[in-house]
Order: sequence, then C-alpha cells, then structure tokens
Amino acid sequence: MDENTVSTTPRPWSPEIPAADVEAYLLRIRRPATGTLGFFSNHPGRSVSLEDAGQELQRSPEEIREDIARANRHAEARGYAPVYQETPEGYTIEPETAGILFASLEKLDEEGLP
Repeated sequence: MDENTVSTTPRPWSPEIPAADVEAYLLRIRRPATGTLGFFSNHPGRSVSLEDAGQELQRSPEEIREDIARANRHAEARGYAPVYQETPEGYTIEPETAGILFASLEKLDEEGLP
C-alpha cells in the first residue's frame, strides 16, 4: 500500500470526538441551521419530512433542505460523515450523532450561540 495515500473515509460521529471540534462545527453552520439540527436531534433515528420539520420550525421545506445541505457540507469538509441521512420519508439523524450534537448545542445555547 502506498504510504502517501490519504484516507478519504469520513470519520463517524462518536463520543471520542473532542467537544471543541463539535462546537467549532456548530459555530460554523450557525443559526438557523443549528435550530434545524436541534429539531432533528430531538427526534433521533426518526425519519422526518421536510414539510413536517418546516411546519414545526415555521420555515419553508426548501429552507430546511438548505440547512441540511449546509450541515452535511460542513461536516464533510471537516472529514466527518454527513450528519443527516436521507430516507424515503425525509431525513434522520442517527441516535449517537444526535446525542453528541445535542449536548454541544445545549452548551452553546447557554453561552449564547450566535
């Protein structure tokens, strides 16, 4: 195997990720995308349609889709697996990923996330 080969396999979201990395990611995606992330994190493992999420967050389905794309794009840019997974019904966040992100979201909310 070539030693210069760089692995492009995205890192899964896991408890081993330093909290500072998770917080930096959340600060990068910023509001309103963090609100969408918080909503989906409150429904871990459950597929939610763009329409249902939009209705709950009082935003259009297209705005929710843009938040999801932004969050996944920034996760992938940091070398992590996408946060949101597309399902036949809409999108979901895996329970472990949701737990990791939600804990940091709560902390940043207490500190005044921009």
